Amino acid sequence: ATVLNAMNSDSAPDVTQGNQGWATDGALVKAHLIRPLDDVVKAYDYEKAAGAAISQLEWSTDGKTFGSGSVYGMSPDNQMVGLFYNKAKLQKLGLGAPTTLDELTSALAAAKAAGETPIVLGNSDKGSAMQAFSVVQGALSPAKDTVGWVTGKSGADFDTPENAKALQLWSSWAQDGTISAGYDGTSPDDAAAAFAKGSGVFYLGGNWQAGTITDGSTFGFIPAPSGAGNTAASNGSFGMPWHISSKSTKTLAAIAFIGLINGADSGHYLAAVNRVPIQLSGVTADDPMFTQLIDASKKQLANNGALYYYDWATPTMFDLFTADLQQVMAGKQTPADMLAAVQKNWKEFQAK
Repeated sequence: ATVLNAMNSDSAPDVTQGNQGWATDGALVKAHLIRPLDDVVKAYDYEKAAGAAISQLEWSTDGKTFGSGSVYGMSPDNQMVGLFYNKAKLQKLGLGAPTTLDELTSALAAAKAAGETPIVLGNSDKGSAMQAFSVVQGALSPAKDTVGWVTGKSGADFDTPENAKALQLWSSWAQDGTISAGYDGTSPDDAAAAFAKGSGVFYLGGNWQAGTITDGSTFGFIPAPSGAGNTAASNGSFGMPWHISSKSTKTLAAIAFIGLINGADSGHYLAAVNRVPIQLSGVTADDPMFTQLIDASKKQLANNGALYYYDWATPTMFDLFTADLQQVMAGKQTPADMLAAVQKNWKEFQAK
């Protein structure tokens, strides 16, 4: 709401960050409040660096088609939900880093039996549980189906047996103590800080938490475990993209600013704080944590495992999905009821 109001004002900023999906970027494009950046992505070699994943920044000029058309934004970093793990605790359990959902399930059971907290989670923002859930959902449902649903592909459906199974498994972890107690009253940042201080065996969350979980000698990071023919499939996308106002009278300066942030010469600034640059040219990875972050990002992008974020699917999906997921995790709502509500919201939006 802040971005849309600001960009629609008589004193709109020349540049702004948006957010992929129908609620923000789609609305900005539809209202013609931002200009296409096809010329800019070519001038700064961004198109080549981003590869096929640039489609998440593409829209038709009328804002009715997501995933193809002109490029409207540029983001400097790649974000993904994965698994941070405590190396010493896994070793003590006689386990390696899990690569499949079955291995993860076994590792969680072993950690619980040993008296450890298997998964540390903070969900006071309501969105973190949704993102962490994608680690399970991405291993049980075809990635292309999820992406098609998020981007509004005709006939797409989130109300599937695979997603029901994923919700059932995820909610069982919330109810049997696999997920840390009090997660809804804990912020994701506080949960990450607690994990960095030694609490728990796994932290399921975004790679952006590597700014907190920094010790690569103690902790590792891996992409979401495989399953259902998917590899490294979980919520993930480029970070919030930068846009240029269609009202700007300083277009060349705005382009220079956007190009600077997203250019190859700025990659090392992101790397210094364990963020994964889109432009990797000349970026070195001396820290073992950063090396794993880079490897995980490459693996997800190479295998089309970025599921985007479920809340991109409609302008009101965030509130519905996160609230219903809380209820399912608490055992107060069935997976079937949640999936039906989510799909109804999607259908009503797509019908418009």
